[in-house]
Amino acid sequence: MEDQGHPEPEEYETDLNELISAFPILMAQLDTRYRIRFASEGYRNWFGVEPDKLVGRHIGDVIGHEAFTTLRPWFDTALAGTQTTYYGEVTYAHCGTRFIHGIYVPYYSFHGAVTGVQVVVSDVTEHRAIRKQLADETLLNQTIIQHAIDGIVTINENGIIQSFNPAAERLFGYSASEVIGRNVNILMPEMERRRHGDYVRNYQQTRDRRIIGLGREVTAQHRDGSQIEIRLAVAEFYLRQQQHFVGFIHDITERKRAEQEAREALENLAHADRITAMGELASGLAHETSQPLTAIHATAEACRSLLEAGKLDPDRLSDAMEQITLQSRRASNIIQELRSFVRKGQPEEVSRHDPEYLITNVLPLLNTEFERANIAVEVIPETPLCHCPVNRIQIEQVLVNLIRNAIDAMSEHDGERRLRVRSRLRPEDGLCEIDIEDTGPGIPPEHLKQLFNPFFTTKTQGMGQGLPICKSIIERHGGKLEVETPDEGGTRFRFTLPHEPQCSVEEMNE
Repeated sequence: MEDQGHPEPEEYETDLNELISAFPILMAQLDTRYRIRFASEGYRNWFGVEPDKLVGRHIGDVIGHEAFTTLRPWFDTALAGTQTTYYGEVTYAHCGTRFIHGIYVPYYSFHGAVTGVQVVVSDVTEHRAIRKQLADETLLNQTIIQHAIDGIVTINENGIIQSFNPAAERLFGYSASEVIGRNVNILMPEMERRRHGDYVRNYQQTRDRRIIGLGREVTAQHRDGSQIEIRLAVAEFYLRQQQHFVGFIHDITERKRAEQEAREALENLAHADRITAMGELASGLAHETSQPLTAIHATAEACRSLLEAGKLDPDRLSDAMEQITLQSRRASNIIQELRSFVRKGQPEEVSRHDPEYLITNVLPLLNTEFERANIAVEVIPETPLCHCPVNRIQIEQVLVNLIRNAIDAMSEHDGERRLRVRSRLRPEDGLCEIDIEDTGPGIPPEHLKQLFNPFFTTKTQGMGQGLPICKSIIERHGGKLEVETPDEGGTRFRFTLPHEPQCSVEEMNE
């Protein structure tokens, strides 16, 4: 009975050849004199020759003399009975230079003698190019990270540090080996540690990218416990399906220190300017305070005379005491405002103030100058302003400087002399806007561009520092100071201040 379950040897050989030909590789068998016994279909793709026409030909005739010379030691090693592998470049006669992975295996007869060599060759040129490109990119990225001037720290989803570049080592005082494997919160002060945990948990739960891709200024902690001011940007990436974060850390400690020094320098300069202004206003302020003091003195003398004459009744005494109280309060208010104005405050001393209230504070300091120059004053509050976060002393200084400039401009003017102080809340951007407008001769066009330059002045006695100081103060408050010459004449200085949003009805009516 014929056994149909076992194919004939010829069928085995046919099936094996078909299987071999299906692979995108070169497979061949050579005899001991390097002649081809068998070649796979890959030879057609590589060398443009039908595999069955290669049988009996010397392998060197097919692959070329240079390629044969390169590979012969590996052929000979296999023919000597040892399997070997070649990994490298080979320049073929008909298909150029390729990077190959070749395996050369001894072929044994039934008697155990080596009668040839089995050759299996894979073209890994493209794969090697990809690996080389990846290696080059990896080297480039490592070089950038290692030599970056900013700290770069990567952590996993649990906050465990995975990498720590040299800049981070310099910034925090730790070596990479000391921190890798530890929680990133060792780089944070206690308060920031709690916030960081909340940030990460919130992001993982809500995917709200509040901390991802945005730079923010935070406080970090050096190994010695000192605090470092940094700007931190965080990016997210996935490595082997695991969430990771990378932080880019820029040390802004020196910038913060320089900003603080600049604020202090501005305050010192502004304070000197206020002292100078008070010196120039001294006679007027003396007059302002002398009036209520004179009234107090006269009232007290009248009371004493009536008392000596025995004609002072209780009602008249009560009226006299009320007048004395009123005039003393007036003098006290002037002196208190003067003391506040010349006081040397802190640059960061910011509190909530209604700009209209500040305007009414500074006007009494200038009453004598208004009277001396015969200037009418109008205060026009167009809309309730609410409160602005400001340094009160500095904004009052801006108001005094701008109003005194207006007084100086109108003092030599023959026409109408009127000062308008207008305030409003701009609906388009929510900024508080203050206008100081005079009816003086205006500013020549050639002077407008230089007006805020330090040391520029048109006055015979002046150093040209008032307006630059005003501009710096307003800009540090987040506002803007501008000047324009209206068509009807005169000059208008306008500055803006950010105000606190969402004021209550009670605040609007204060």
